[in-house]
Amino acid sequence: MGLGARVLGFPPPDLYGGNIGLVRQKGTEEAGGDIIVSTDADCTFPPEYLERVEAYFTGNPKLVLLSGPVYPSNPEDLDAWTEIVMSTLFFYNTNFHKSYCAALGVPTFRGSNTSFRKSAFNLTEGYKGAAGHGPVEEWIVSFRLSRVGEYAYADDVYVYTVVPGYWRTFCYALPLSVLPTAVWAGLMLGM
Repeated sequence: MGLGARVLGFPPPDLYGGNIGLVRQKGTEEAGGDIIVSTDADCTFPPEYLERVEAYFTGNPKLVLLSGPVYPSNPEDLDAWTEIVMSTLFFYNTNFHKSYCAALGVPTFRGSNTSFRKSAFNLTEGYKGAAGHGPVEEWIVSFRLSRVGEYAYADDVYVYTVVPGYWRTFCYALPLSVLPTAVWAGLMLGM
């Protein structure tokens, strides 16, 4: 693999109870560096992404957690309703994650665009115990890391992701859902 990357093999996620948090835990434990960049397989990055991440951590030794926007890489495939929901809640600068972080002081960063210090991660439970929470393992680790040091949401540390068809279905159901509030309440009470 180029640039000195080492690819780790894990059993299929279904052997981990379908939870990627346990796979992320193992990957973090095996990583050799102190700055961990967490992402998803369907993400792409601007060429200067890693330099920006490094600059934030180098510029602030107390920073333990960093995130930024996630933009759709296929906006031409989105229908109008999906575009509205995705842009206001999940992707752009007024998204759900930035809003919770700024307004309530609760970092709920996405695994597709989160970087953190392994040294701080090692002071927490990391992703352990997140399996029962389903796909919010990244929110749990964000909340845990926020207790150890400073965190930041940076508009210039962004990634792109493909918005698949199932997200469109989710967007149509979202107005009827209280899931984000329930997850936030669970994090506040259970962590």
